[in-house]
Amino acid sequence: MILVEFTPDGSAMQRISTEDVALDYQWYSYIKSISSIKLQLPDYYGGYAAPSFSDITINLEAYAGIWPPPAMSTVKIIETETDETSGVTIFEGSANTGDITRNGVSIYLKKPDLDITVVSGAAYNDTLVNVATALCGPTILNLTINTTLARSPSPAVLHTTTSDQPAIDLLSNMCAFFSHAFQIIGDTLYLVDMLGTQTPYTLTEFDVQPCDYRRADPILLVKNGDSYSVDGSSPNGEEVNISKAFHTTEANILTALGNIKMLLEKDIAVIRFKTSQTKPRILEQVTLLDESMILPITFTGIITSIIYNYETMSVEAEVIGSMTA
Repeated sequence: MILVEFTPDGSAMQRISTEDVALDYQWYSYIKSISSIKLQLPDYYGGYAAPSFSDITINLEAYAGIWPPPAMSTVKIIETETDETSGVTIFEGSANTGDITRNGVSIYLKKPDLDITVVSGAAYNDTLVNVATALCGPTILNLTINTTLARSPSPAVLHTTTSDQPAIDLLSNMCAFFSHAFQIIGDTLYLVDMLGTQTPYTLTEFDVQPCDYRRADPILLVKNGDSYSVDGSSPNGEEVNISKAFHTTEANILTALGNIKMLLEKDIAVIRFKTSQTKPRILEQVTLLDESMILPITFTGIITSIIYNYETMSVEAEVIGSMTA
């Protein structure tokens, strides 16, 4: 179910949901409609797992005593199958008020305000963890950073910007080059090694809806312009060009390209859930033993995108990893 801590500007926080439900607290059925929330990496090998949202329609009862509705609200969305304690925060931020009608008030979730610019000529000569920490500093992205799942030792960065650019885009591109990804929940950025090892979220076919699997497209070559390249595993594959490198030393660039190649050649699973089923989250590792086919399939990988669809009461996660019998 969806639980929302909803705080219109100038008023107290309300606990609202799509249904009246008594958990640790009472949650009131003031959410009239919500369609989908999506988090997705820009590339299979990493970057910013940016959120995109549909609007939410709130019953007029939620605005009793604060009429007319204020222009802004603070929103925290929790997805859970049981109670608040076991819930997962999938959005925390602000929302703009849209249409106000007899049928309810539409609010539009906003991505975190991450429009700070890094100027041309900014030089970075440190590890990825240290550069990411600096970019999360109070004068730039103003975020706390969690590096528990980052690679150790952290890859070396040697890069000078050649144009003004949003800090979040710089960090996304830099992390992707070194096969790292991140998501932002509230005011914390979680940095994850796409090649790292986590305790996997274990599933069987009884925990999911019917799943799809496919082999990755074959790769001929992964290159950085005309200067550096690593061979893929198929002479019949495609070339992939990583246009920007975040180091200048050949060995470091080739290592990064080789890691990207490994991720691009991973198998892919589309794992489906009902919203009522227990499920993993973006950038978590999963192991699925699926015995629903002619022979069992075991799929182990990391979630690169997830869509919560509340109109169909379903969740779909795309996972890259390895498929074995």
